[in-house]
Amino acid sequence: MSVEELEEQVAELRRRPLMMLCRTASGRERIMTIRECVDTRSTYIRVAADELDALLAAELGGK
Repeated sequence: MSVEELEEQVAELRRRPLMMLCRTASGRERIMTIRECVDTRSTYIRVAADELDALLAAELGGK
């Protein structure tokens, strides 16, 4: 894949809503949007960018 194609795919993935790993009040970890995290009064843990991570790892050599 060319650098231009990779940049296009990354840009497309970033247009989607940000997905985060959050911890609910009951202690369960769940991937959700910002709105879901706020609405459920969950606690933010980290950004869950699995598709982006997978794409970059496949193209640039990583885990």
